[in-house]
Amino acid sequence: MHWLLRILLATLLLPTASIAVQEAQEVGTTQTTQEAPSKIGILIDELPGDQAEKIWEWTQKLIDSGQIAGASAQIVRKGKVVYRGVHGELELGSGKPVEGDSLFRIYSMTKAVASAACMQLVEQGKLELDDPIHQYLPEWKDVTVLTRDEDRSWIEVPAETPITVRHLLRHTSGLTSALMDKGEIAKRYRLEQRRGGVKSLEELSQRLATLPLKHHPGMGWTYGQSTNVLGRLVEVVAEQPFDDYLKEHIFDPLGMVDTSFRVSDEDLPRLAAVHQINDEDKVSGVAPGYLASYREAHPVPMGASGLISTLEDYGRFQSMLLGKGLFGEVRLLKKETVALMLDPNEGREQVPFARFGLGFMLKGDRKAPLKVRYASWSGIARTYFINDHQTETGSLLFTQTMPFSFRPGSDFAIMLENVLVMEEATD
Repeated sequence: MHWLLRILLATLLLPTASIAVQEAQEVGTTQTTQEAPSKIGILIDELPGDQAEKIWEWTQKLIDSGQIAGASAQIVRKGKVVYRGVHGELELGSGKPVEGDSLFRIYSMTKAVASAACMQLVEQGKLELDDPIHQYLPEWKDVTVLTRDEDRSWIEVPAETPITVRHLLRHTSGLTSALMDKGEIAKRYRLEQRRGGVKSLEELSQRLATLPLKHHPGMGWTYGQSTNVLGRLVEVVAEQPFDDYLKEHIFDPLGMVDTSFRVSDEDLPRLAAVHQINDEDKVSGVAPGYLASYREAHPVPMGASGLISTLEDYGRFQSMLLGKGLFGEVRLLKKETVALMLDPNEGREQVPFARFGLGFMLKGDRKAPLKVRYASWSGIARTYFINDHQTETGSLLFTQTMPFSFRPGSDFAIMLENVLVMEEATD
């Protein structure tokens, strides 16, 4: 688990620089090349000076060095796109270029969307953050925690407190996963997985509830299955399938027309392939096994992962959060709700130097490390987002490369700080 925390911290918590821009282009406008662009891959440039070229050149080096096959990057500020650039190929050696509307698997960046959906229901008074989830999902009433007995044998003891909605949002429920853990608890999760895949969120929740927790709810931070259970909670409370809820209450209002859990025949040519890395940390080809689930007629809409999206779509979601719940004339969340999502858990750290809010990793800057400025997260195929709530600026870097690495995301953040902070200093 320690390696995961190091990766997440290094990748997500370096500050994105604040940005001052001239007149900017609205999110969702036609993805056309700006007048007389210096680089053909720069689709939108509303940044002063040569900042866009520097961002594009930095990202292109990832392609030229063989680290990734293709990438796209975007910066939004105050609801408008000020930079969008594309690089490389959708599939190594295919000759098919990454374009402005290319589709990427965003994996764990789905968690932020699921968290926003849950907070909509909190706003509506349909549930409260400190409600035990067994009020809505009865399978979670009598959960246990895995621990050692006096003779060092493994035993399960009753949880000292029920899992609450807040625990799921903060990843303090005690739920883990075989991928993110090790030892006896991971062994038990793997044994459960051998029973085969699940057909619904209902089945997933019921099967997870038979497993012991890693720790008592609220007594630790463990990255795992919490947001999948949150997805099931949303569909039960809303009385609507989770994917339908997201479409009706988040995607359609924001105009996120390309975000879903499934890729159609029509959209398949736009989907970037997931690539694998060889021993020299170079892209060696397409990684097998990362397409089938997105081609199923009715994929299980996981709350923790599974969404396909584009720069434009996810930029709209970012802009809504940066706008305190408002995007254009659409209010998706109250400003008080977004402020609550950015609450740093009473100042307590879940992992070194960082805190987790209601759906995001939170961090301050160098001048005020305890004041929340940045909210961020990533996806396992090397997709990264960082929101700077002080300047209302969001940055995105999308690639499709396994295994996960901190380097592209952390280096992207450092580069933006170096390139874009100059304009702030002279503003």
